[in-house]
Amino acid sequence: LRLYSVKALGNIKDRSVVAKLEKRLEKESDPGVKLELAGTLGKLGSGAGYDIALKAATSEDTRTKRQGFRALGSIGKLTPEVEKIVLDAYNGKDARMKSEARFTASYLNMKLPKPENKTKKSGKKKSGAKKKTAK
Repeated sequence: LRLYSVKALGNIKDRSVVAKLEKRLEKESDPGVKLELAGTLGKLGSGAGYDIALKAATSEDTRTKRQGFRALGSIGKLTPEVEKIVLDAYNGKDARMKSEARFTASYLNMKLPKPENKTKKSGKKKSGAKKKTAK
């Protein structure tokens, strides 16, 4: 019930609840609700949940990690730590985390490197045409 209440408050975007949510964040014991509070506070313009979101984004649990990424995107605070976490996920093998990294980067106005074209790596042309030599 607390989780859905926090989500609803974030969706209605009523900034008058920020102080109460920040106090709730300090007292909350449920990790899921705490992470939702962090994201909701971010949507409402408060960075109070930054440390919680950052910790979640480095979790080994994929679900927690994804929620952490979303909260970081909502908070909108681009730091070297956040940039490294996002880039690591973007360059990783997990397609879902790569997608979360793109989402978070877009919210943070962070530029991600363009994927390398595999045909360019080998130095060969697709058509199989020979290189022209200078005369």
